Formats: sequence, C-alpha cells, structure tokens
Amino acid sequence: MKNLLTIGLSLFCFSVFAQYDCSSGRYKTRNFFAGFDKTLAVEFGENTAANGSGPQKLYMDVFEPTGDSETKRPAVIMAFGGTFINGDRTQVHPIAEELAKMGYVAVAVDYRIPVQPPFDKVEWTLAVMRGMHDIKAAVRYFYKDAKTNGNVFGVDTNNIFIGGASSGAISALHAAYFDKQSEVPSYMLNDTTGLGGPEGHSGNAGYSSDVAGVINYSGAIGDTLWIENNDIPIVSIHDDQDPTVPYDTREIAPNGFKTGLTTSGSRDITARCENTGTKNDLHTVLNSTGHVSYVVDDFDFTIEFTADFLSSLFCDAPSSIAENSSYPSFEVYPNPAKNQFTINFQNILGKESKVEMLNLTGQIVRTQKITSDQSVTIDKESLSPGIYFIRLTNDGASTTRKVTLL
Repeated sequence: MKNLLTIGLSLFCFSVFAQYDCSSGRYKTRNFFAGFDKTLAVEFGENTAANGSGPQKLYMDVFEPTGDSETKRPAVIMAFGGTFINGDRTQVHPIAEELAKMGYVAVAVDYRIPVQPPFDKVEWTLAVMRGMHDIKAAVRYFYKDAKTNGNVFGVDTNNIFIGGASSGAISALHAAYFDKQSEVPSYMLNDTTGLGGPEGHSGNAGYSSDVAGVINYSGAIGDTLWIENNDIPIVSIHDDQDPTVPYDTREIAPNGFKTGLTTSGSRDITARCENTGTKNDLHTVLNSTGHVSYVVDDFDFTIEFTADFLSSLFCDAPSSIAENSSYPSFEVYPNPAKNQFTINFQNILGKESKVEMLNLTGQIVRTQKITSDQSVTIDKESLSPGIYFIRLTNDGASTTRKVTLL
C-alpha cells in the first residue's frame, strides 16, 4: 500500500446547495443498493470522427440502482483514460457500478479518439476539444431527456457531475472550465473554425451543459485562470510523481510524446481553487511514480473519497431549512454590512447553541455562544472586506447564510 495523504483543502459547503435528505446513508454508503441495472449503448450524439473519415456516433452506458423508487437522482458522467490514443467506456464500468449501488445514475461515456499526426500541440489540443465537446453533448442529452422525453433515467439536472481518469479527466476539466471563446489559445484560432467553440457540435444543441461538479482522477488543465471565482466544485486524486499527467505545472508528455503544451495538474488546480473560493478537495498519493495508481491499489478509498465530496454538495442538510423546525432559522441584516451586522434568529432553545463566522477557505474567524433568544450583533473589527458565511448551530443542527462585508 502506498503512503496516502489527504490534503485538507476542502472548502466549507454551505447549505444553500443542499437538495436531498440523505440521513439514510444513500449517496455516501457503499452497496446501499444490492445491485444495479444497466442500459448499454445509448446513443447521445454524433460528430466527425477524429481522423476526419466521416460521422461517428457516440454512445454511453447508463447504470442505475436496482429497485430504486426515486425519480430524480444525481448523475455522474465518467470518461475513460488512454492518453487520447486508446481505451473505451468499459474501462470506467467498475466505477459506474459502485456509484450506482450508492444511489447515483452513473454513466460511462464515449469520446472521440485517437489524437492525429503530426502529434503537435494543435493536434493534442484538438483531441482535448473533441473530448470536452462529447462530454458536453452527453450532459445536454440528460437535460433534453428530462424536458422532452419524460426523464427516462430519472436524472436531477441540477446535480449532474462530470469526470474521468487521465485523458478523460482532462476532457472533463476543460468541459467544466474552458467555457469562453476568449479562452481559445491564439495558435488554435484558425483550427477551431466550424468546431462550435467551447460547446461543439456533438449533439443536443440548444440544451444546457451546466454541471454541478467535476471528478478529476489525474487530470490537468491548460490554464488554471479559467477557474474563476466560486466556480464549479472539484474533487481530485493524483500521484505526486505522475510521469504521464503532471501533478504540478509543466509540459505534458504522455507516453513520452512531446506535446509542446504546458498544463497544470491537480496540485495547481487546487491552489487556484483556494484563491478563487471554489469548493474543492485533493487527495495526493505521496511518493508515487504511478499514473492513476489508486484506482487499482486503493479502489475502495477512491470511491468513498469521491462520493464523500459529491454528497457534501447536496446532502449536508434538508433542502428547505425553513420548513424543517429542527434546523434553526435566522436572518442577517444589513447585508451587505459596513461595520457590523445583526443575526436575528428563532427557535434557539438548545443547550449547545453558537454562531460561527467562516471565510471562503472554510476557516472559522469568529465564534460566539448564544445567550439571548432574539439576536446577536457581530462587529467587523479587523476582518477584511469580502464574502463570509454565518453558521448558526443548535444542538447539532446547523443553518448557514452568506454575508458580504464592505
């Protein structure tokens, strides 16, 4: 077993994102369902083949928990690895099967390969763009299905996650964060004509490609600046001495191919997330020269770490705090606030009641016990201007609101 280290870079998840009551353990617990049902070779799109020979149909395999009565469930779309040279969607079937048994709709998806000669930076970038276009088409498929076809697979389109391993993760990262025409590198401008910009032409045009989070197994991104303030949450796992996809920032040279492309791996993606207030978590496999080693060496941990992060986005509290009397209700005013603000609350009757103020990195910067049954006033004092979260806790139940200090 390799030496494993979880780097504590997970930002605080505030309850406005919560949408499900997961107190039963669903979405967090391995084998919550006894099995899974699979629907193979679902066509979700079509685009010109990587070698330009003609149209290529795109397929996905969909896994659902057996006997599930829920009609709207989070979906995870996973893309295979293979250096944009080989591989197929069956490679991520084991991951999809495990997630389906936890209650997710899990999808193993196609994207067009292989990269084409002369294997220069233009061709490698085109390979990435094909991957991101095809993943976005798969996302749009579920939006379209929910709107026009009765939502056959029971997907909650507010909670669609994309991810993959190696080149699949690279494709997913770019599908999530490479979302503006202005981000196209100058050397690609002439080569992207007709490709459809960031969205592409792989299918289901006119529907959203918005996602709720990214799963990054040893992937990298062309420019971390594409990750903007409070951007899409991301969970990452990476070997710290990965010889294929860099853990840090340097030229990517898969299987010895010189690409001419400088990319940023999970370490620097995480640093950018910290700087932009983007929720994230990173698990680093220390002293490992492997590439996606953990999927083989520690598969159980990989699944559990991933599901723990995903579920934190929608399972931390009931969807409507105001309608659940066990969760404390409160208001913050004025908001934005210049020098001080007041927290006006109700139903604070427990023995352990407190107010905590957290910054965007999840650090607690103020704590105050509640001794009144009406309100608490917080002074700005030495706090810097910016966005903070106010967490009110009463006998283990908590509610969070956002406040802006001027």
